Amino acid sequence: MSTPTTTLFEEEEEHDSGAILGLFGIAAFILLSSYLYEETRMRKLQAYLPHSSMMLIVGIIIGGILKGVGLDLDEFKFDDELFFLVFLPPIIFAGGYTVRKDFFFYNLGTIFLFALLGTVLMAFLLVAWRIRSVPLDA
Repeated sequence: MSTPTTTLFEEEEEHDSGAILGLFGIAAFILLSSYLYEETRMRKLQAYLPHSSMMLIVGIIIGGILKGVGLDLDEFKFDDELFFLVFLPPIIFAGGYTVRKDFFFYNLGTIFLFALLGTVLMAFLLVAWRIRSVPLDA
């Protein structure tokens, strides 16, 4: 005869093992799609669709499948702090490391133009937003 606490622990263990199995399945799907994208006849697709865009599309498909199946997506909740501190720096480093120098220097003026205009525009928008949100009679 099982006690209610034993049943509760067994249910949590089954739930955890299902989540782990699901994560391994997603990782296997991503690895398989990456391999097929890089090593098969999809070379013509690579000219129009970068690898990062392909992985974004794969993520959208996986999310749609998980939502369509009715799986509890709280386990896969996005943690923005983890993303910005752990995942984003290597992505930016890899992007900067793989850029060709001649393309970079050829587009340097455009890069500086967008950087300057973006910074100035955001500064003005933040000041305007801040001025409107502060009450005048305070």
